[in-house]
Amino acid sequence: MRGVTGRSSRIFGDFKIMISASPENVTAKALATDLGLTARRIRQLTAAKIFSIEPTDDLYDLDRCRQRYDLYSDRESPAWNRFFDRVAEDTTNADRFCNAALKPKGSQADLQKAVHAVESMFSDIFFMVAAKSGTQAERDFVMGIWQREQRAAMQPLLWRACEIMGDRTGLSPEQVAKKLEAA
Repeated sequence: MRGVTGRSSRIFGDFKIMISASPENVTAKALATDLGLTARRIRQLTAAKIFSIEPTDDLYDLDRCRQRYDLYSDRESPAWNRFFDRVAEDTTNADRFCNAALKPKGSQADLQKAVHAVESMFSDIFFMVAAKSGTQAERDFVMGIWQREQRAAMQPLLWRACEIMGDRTGLSPEQVAKKLEAA
């Protein structure tokens, strides 16, 4: 199958955080064909956080979606242990990248790595909650907790982006934040 490559970006005013996407990013239609599902089912699984999508590109990481669909289809698979190990490793990496990005000398490249690592880690956590929750009430409750944690993890990174933008524009981080809120 032919993949569509892409780059994801988060835009904060005129400051763009580019995140390199996987070389095998595909459209929803291509993902549906690959997994033997309908486009409607892909949308349902995306809404349920089984699949995650690159927000600015509307593309899916094919390998990641294949893995998640296999795990979701067999909730007792021994492959879950490897997945849990990877999420634990991703958590350690996200912490390391965030520490580097939040240092006074942290660069835009450090910030990009941190944002990508945090988003990837939380995407996997949301998937675990969606796949392993017993009831919708349990899913909603636990998902709400993790969404608050995600916001708490992203806030210092956004502030660091404001600091970097401020250094480039001569504005204070507070002024940059106000401009972003107004945009």
